[in-house]
Amino acid sequence: MKRTTIGFIATIFLVVFCFFNTASATMTADSTLLVPKAEIAPVIDGEMDEMWYGVTRTIMTLPLATTPNEPDDWFDNWGNFRMMYDADNIYLFIEIYDEVIAFDSETTYEQDGVELYFDADNSKTQDNFDGVDDIQLRFNTQWTTADEVETGFGSATAWEFVKDDIVYAFVLTEFGFDLEVSIPIGELLIEPEAGWDFGFEIQTNDNDEGARENGWRWWRMSNDSWRWAHLFGTAQLDEYLAGEIMRVVKATAAPVIDGVMDEAWDRSPDFSSNVYVTQNNGEPDENWDIYDKVDDWNDMDFDFRAMWDDDYFYFFANVRDDMISVEAGADHEKDSFELYFDGDNSKNEVVEAGVSAYDDNDKQLRAIYTDTPTENIAFAATDLGWDIEWRISYDELGWTPEAGFDIGFDVQLNDQDDPADLRSGMARWWSNDNYSWLDPSLFGNALLVLEPSAVEKQNNGAIVTDYQLAQNYPNPFNPTTNIEYAVPTTSNVKLTVFDMLGKEVATLVNQTQANGVYRVAFDASNLPSGVYFYKLDTGSQVLTQKMMLVK
Repeated sequence: MKRTTIGFIATIFLVVFCFFNTASATMTADSTLLVPKAEIAPVIDGEMDEMWYGVTRTIMTLPLATTPNEPDDWFDNWGNFRMMYDADNIYLFIEIYDEVIAFDSETTYEQDGVELYFDADNSKTQDNFDGVDDIQLRFNTQWTTADEVETGFGSATAWEFVKDDIVYAFVLTEFGFDLEVSIPIGELLIEPEAGWDFGFEIQTNDNDEGARENGWRWWRMSNDSWRWAHLFGTAQLDEYLAGEIMRVVKATAAPVIDGVMDEAWDRSPDFSSNVYVTQNNGEPDENWDIYDKVDDWNDMDFDFRAMWDDDYFYFFANVRDDMISVEAGADHEKDSFELYFDGDNSKNEVVEAGVSAYDDNDKQLRAIYTDTPTENIAFAATDLGWDIEWRISYDELGWTPEAGFDIGFDVQLNDQDDPADLRSGMARWWSNDNYSWLDPSLFGNALLVLEPSAVEKQNNGAIVTDYQLAQNYPNPFNPTTNIEYAVPTTSNVKLTVFDMLGKEVATLVNQTQANGVYRVAFDASNLPSGVYFYKLDTGSQVLTQKMMLVK
């Protein structure tokens, strides 16, 4: 399903936009928010671990219709959220910009905090909550325990929702507060399987002077979500595995390079800008003050997708930019994108200030906004900013792609709003350090994969005490089979497939995994019949099994 982004430009359009939502790409009333599967469960401490960088950031841009005041500015009350799941829980990380926090009120819904709404069967009940699985959960900044979380059921009879195992943490930040939440997926009556649809909404409440002054939402402006589940949006559990390693899926059809997202991109998940560049060589840089450099939620912000095939590496980004300006300054100071690649992911680190640690595998590429497309780069202006579509040959990158290829990678947006001020700032996917043009150790990690499918953790209650690698099933197989393995303690796990000559033909797993039993599917559609070997390497142990492909 295509995932797209919208927001509002001015108050006059709010009535129209109440039928839309804002995500990483523009969504209509028929769209669905895709929720990826967690590579490993996050620690619920209110701090955004880097594993959240692989989860799309969804922006809340609809003001709650019944609140009396508009926010002072985007630092007064505004937010975004990320959501993922596993066999045990739904996880959310919510960032709220709020310049006045924790003014207490006797009415809990008027306190600073966040409300979550779920409808497990997505029945979109219109008259009332259905008393079966519709629920509202309220988290306020003053609270710390599960028993303080408020649960609501509209005016219907409450069902037996148990909140005892909810875990959450608030952390005050420079700009407001962050909230990290873990909710047992079974208590929500959601089945943890890819393709499961459920109703969802999120709301932030802002109290600066004793009463709720405003609130922001993801899906609808209406304040009736506490009793009408048909006002919720729709979310769906996805098969994509999210974590610190960005999985870049192989394209099945090459996209047309015209600056317009076509169906070829449906195969790729969305990623978001996660940080603003605020450091230089590990030290705070006073030149990049977010208060001065960022005007609003729709300034200096982007979402992107990446794919690969045998000929090109592909990149597409939606940019939220309230002013397009490329008339002055050096190339790196103009509205543009920079992509960073480390072909062997060697993570070479700067040892002398100002001296580049790049080797022949490290590349920094730049594309400057222009109305004139080329064969490999195209831009398109949008209501919220601009889009870029870019293909890069491997001759330019200096390496040859194959499934399981692990590369260093980062994405940077340069923003210029005032030619007199030159570059207004930089937003990135991975690193907040402006030394990336010298230091490849600052890049994140990307893995070239054939399919976006997740590794499944088996919820069988088994106690794992040693490493195990089971015989694949079915075996012989054509063309797919399943491989199960067990991990007794948190380990760096790599599962690879080799042919009879010892050539690696696929990397199925390359990640950190906690104690448990796991299953992964192997698709050998592109391989000839024959005997293959699959190897589990945990750093401390290596286990190998043999399998046979018969076509």
